[in-house]
This record gives sequence, C-alpha cells and structure tokens, in this order.
Amino acid sequence: MRNREHEIMKVAYISFGHVDVTLPLVKHLLKYVQADLFLVFAKNKKCESIIDFTGVDVAEGFLPADRVTRVVGNEIIDYMGSANNINVFVYRNLKSYGFKNILLSFQLAGLLKKSNYDCIHFSGNDLAQFWLSLFSRKIPKIHTIHDLISHSGEKNKWAERYNRHLLNSHAQIILHAKASAPRARDEKRIHIIYYGPLEVYRMWRHKGISENPHTILFFGRLSPYKGVEYLLEAIPLIKMKVPGLRVIIAGSGEMKFAGIDIVNDESVLLIQKRLDNNDLAGLIQKASLVVCPYTDATQSGVIMTAYAFNKPVVATAVGGIPEVVRDGETGMLVPPRDPQALAEAIIELLNDESKRSRMAEAIGLLSGQGEFSWDWIAQKTAAVYEAACESS
Repeated sequence: MRNREHEIMKVAYISFGHVDVTLPLVKHLLKYVQADLFLVFAKNKKCESIIDFTGVDVAEGFLPADRVTRVVGNEIIDYMGSANNINVFVYRNLKSYGFKNILLSFQLAGLLKKSNYDCIHFSGNDLAQFWLSLFSRKIPKIHTIHDLISHSGEKNKWAERYNRHLLNSHAQIILHAKASAPRARDEKRIHIIYYGPLEVYRMWRHKGISENPHTILFFGRLSPYKGVEYLLEAIPLIKMKVPGLRVIIAGSGEMKFAGIDIVNDESVLLIQKRLDNNDLAGLIQKASLVVCPYTDATQSGVIMTAYAFNKPVVATAVGGIPEVVRDGETGMLVPPRDPQALAEAIIELLNDESKRSRMAEAIGLLSGQGEFSWDWIAQKTAAVYEAACESS
C-alpha cells in the first residue's frame, strides 16, 4: 500500500446496476476521496433503474465522452455537476464466461491497474466482477451487496453462490440493512451502511404538480415478492372509509391476480410498463402516499425514492424495511400478507392530512443529518476504503 498520509485516496467505483443509489453516493464521496465512476452495461441490457438507452447503438468497451452524455442523459450530467466523472463500459452480453467478455474484463482491469487506484469498489452483483478481481488481484476490493439472498420468485443461485464466496473472501463488504447481515468468517469486514433518499430523481420533478387527494401509489417492477395482491384485496376495505379513492399500480412485469378483478374497478389505474423518470416523478408528486406491501425484502429503493419527494410510506415489516420506515414518524408498518392491517393503515393516513404533513417534514430532515444523510454515508464509505487498504 502506498503512503497516502498527505494524499487523497484514489478509488474506482464500478457499478453493476443500482445507478440511482450510485450517483448520489459518488457525488458526495468526492468530498473525501478521488472517485472515478464506471457504469457497466451490456449490449443486450441497456436499461437499469434511472438510465435507459435501449434505442442507442453503442460499441463494446469504453464509450467516448459524447456517447456517455447521450447514454446517461443531461439531467444526470446536471445533477453530478462539477463531480461529473462518469465512464460507461459495455460488455457484449450478460454471459460472464463468454470469451469476448473475458477479454473485455481484461481491458477494463488493465485500465484500473494503470490508473493506480488505491482500491476498487464494486456495487451490485455480476459475475464479471470475478474476472475483474482476478485481473486486478493486487488492488484491495470493496463489495456492496444489495440483495444477499434472492427475492421470492426471483431465485438466482449463481448470484447467491458468488455472494457466499465474497463473504468468505478478504474483501470488505457493505450491506444496506442489519436484517440481512450474515455470519461470516471475519465479521469485522461487514459494514452496515444505509443509503439516503434517492435525490437524483428530483431532477425530473414537475413544477406546479400538487398532490391529488385520496391517491395511493404502488410503483416498481411487478414481481411475486411485491405483494400486490394484498393491496388489491385491501381496496374494497379502503373504499368503505375513503370516498373517491384512487389506486395507481405502475411498473413492468407480469402478475396474475387470481380471483381479483381490477379491470372493472374504476378506482384502480394499472400502468403495466416500465416508467420513464419523468412519468415516475409526476406520479409520486401526485400521490398522497406510497404503498409497499412486500412479502420479503432486504432494503427498498422504492421507499427511498418516495422519500426523495417527502412522501409517507405504508409498508410491511419485513427484512430491512423497519430500519428505514420509522413507524408513526415517516410512515406506517403493518404485518405482511394482511390486507386488513394494510387497509387500516392506509385509511388512517389518507384521512389525516396533518399526520401526513408531519411525516413529510420528518422525511425531509433525513437527508440533513444522521445515518440517512448522504454526507454521513460518504464518510462511512470512505472509512471502509481505508480499512480495505490497511488490511491489504
């Protein structure tokens, strides 16, 4: 390890997904370290959280600066401001063991070694990290694991095996919830660092849009663990106490709601597609509150996106959700798979505007200080970098 007593640490931050979390972290990290951001995509996967360049033709490897701007968009460039140091690297496809992809990993690792980074921070889960780590093995590694275990209905045995490998490696590990912290060979390497409200989405905030009364919003991809059927079962109960109820369910994916008729329910608007950032921001602004009726979870980007717009959340008390939803303060927690409890919490908030206002104020304070402040998060992350270098 080189002597950095009077130097700023130099870090390569390599993001395989979760770009909406990555951007604010890197922006705030630059107060404490020199961080170069590498966003990794594949030619057959050009869409991830806040970025979608499906219609843009790109070559493999590093994109030139003018293509980077087109891929990430002007809003993100403006958000990063003077901190804009974004690189985009594109693999051929998602096959980690393809010969061409291994060569691309060798190319990226070569730049990492040539640039003399003190450490490499991987965010997200992709087996391309195996090759990058192998080709740059002398550089200390940090891994942020967003989902240690797959969600219900989304089993990924290879990702789980790689996560187990990481837990027993020498790398430093960052998790986003105490509830997901496992037993490991060396627990001093495991760090619980939350992420803050996903403020980058505010770049798409609409002027002049106000909240629509009695409107609840579910957004995000439709998947079995999201528990949408329990929200639908709660709707008739809510309508009995909330006249003019409006329920918006928005997201891509396919869900079969057995025995539940939403087609003929005028109170329900189903938007079954991937939302662009502009549409998503508008829907959140119009909502009275956001609902997350999940049956399991590690953490939730949906909740932290809602928080970016100061929207209260009704969520189930599963996984790490109770660590980010302060019951009665920033939202309300209910048991999973319980339509009655879900309905009662929604009714209480929809019928109590002053309570929602107090919650919105409490949410607004989260970003200012404490463990959900991006500045605090950046400081804790920089400390993990120091630990990685000191133990190498």
